[in-house]
Amino acid sequence: MPKVLIAGGGVHGTFLSHALTRTGALDTDDITVLDPHPEPLEVWRRQTRATGMRYLRSPSSHNLDLDFRALREFARRRETDPATAGAGATPAAGAAAGDEAAPLFIPPYARPTLELFNAHAAEVIAEAALTARRRRARLLDVEARTDGVRVRTDDGEEGADFLILAVGRTEMPFRPAWARGLSAGGGGAGARPGSVPGSEAPVVHVFDPDFDPGRLEQAAAPVVVGGGVTAAQVACHAARRSGRGVVLLTRGPLRVGQFDSEPCFIGPRCLADFLAEPTPAARRKYIGKARYPGTMPWDVEQTLLAEKRVAILEHEVAGIEPTGVADTAGGRLRIHLRGEVQSVESDLVVLATGFERRLPLSGIIADLARRNGLSTGPCGSPVPDRYLRWHPRVLVTGTLGELEIGPAAPNIIGAHLAARRLVPFFRGDHGGLPADDARDIAWTALTHYLGN
Repeated sequence: MPKVLIAGGGVHGTFLSHALTRTGALDTDDITVLDPHPEPLEVWRRQTRATGMRYLRSPSSHNLDLDFRALREFARRRETDPATAGAGATPAAGAAAGDEAAPLFIPPYARPTLELFNAHAAEVIAEAALTARRRRARLLDVEARTDGVRVRTDDGEEGADFLILAVGRTEMPFRPAWARGLSAGGGGAGARPGSVPGSEAPVVHVFDPDFDPGRLEQAAAPVVVGGGVTAAQVACHAARRSGRGVVLLTRGPLRVGQFDSEPCFIGPRCLADFLAEPTPAARRKYIGKARYPGTMPWDVEQTLLAEKRVAILEHEVAGIEPTGVADTAGGRLRIHLRGEVQSVESDLVVLATGFERRLPLSGIIADLARRNGLSTGPCGSPVPDRYLRWHPRVLVTGTLGELEIGPAAPNIIGAHLAARRLVPFFRGDHGGLPADDARDIAWTALTHYLGN
């Protein structure tokens, strides 16, 4: 029986399995990662590939290794290795596809190409043998006891001393009410009975498991719905690949934000004020003010505005209907815009509308709270202690740990911030981390790149 089960094999679960063993807080055999997907970061890779992302929004210091310099060192090794030098470079914002001179990092904050980040993550996973710690299973229920936990999965039951819930919203794509009737039959609440299969549905979400970017490139009149970085990337990628026009529907003017949350909450300056708030409701207000959904970095905005094949319409969708075709698969749609007489016609609508706001594992979280009398905040969010313990045997990270980790909790750096709490807990060192370990695990080196 493993000492610790980690539910979730994405960025958070993968990084924590690495950090807890690399620092010696746990032995390699102490951890089992439960994840329904065959490989670590599988959903991350699929979703970022689907958007056409070129560069990460995060600095290179936010990577899957413990050392903030690891990704930069990895890039240097590749540049000096004849087998990989110059390979896999992704074009910079605005650069033509296939531009071999495109840099591996762009300012500000030395943001890496997606290809470089993924290659480095694969090296970390291989060198630390993280795949060997995984069990392919989806969490269905949790029984928390005073002496451990018992979990039920779609592959059977298992016990452990502790459970870390590291599941995010990546499998919860949000569909506006107007889109649900024409979405894939299995794609989210509200899809009408008998709707067309996901591979043929006229309205799809870019984060659907079976989303095929090729459909977007082949569509005669594609429409992308959304106003954030994902929508911009999807629209530009489709226009570049197809050479045809793409309509981007946004509810309002484009909004620029270098990050999707206020970066000062990564460090003590803002985080101290956040943690000084005594109530979950007050902390939730902090998070609401410090997160910037529906924004995009300046370079993505510039690329979008420079892409003449993308027509940006700042109108909210009022409704959608087939244009007289009985079977909507392969037919056309008429999109009605709020306050506008004119409508937009399309043969494929791609939603880039982010993720649902409800909690991941919401049923499990509600049951745990009810059965064990656990404290919850707004929207049923867990209220963990400083070591991210919600129950003496159940710990939370990512979105589920927001009320303790702060606004950056769901992001890559949120996994590092969680490690700062979890490593000393599993070491039994409640006095905190030694200075060197704290630097290696969580220092983002944000100021290191201010001049670059």
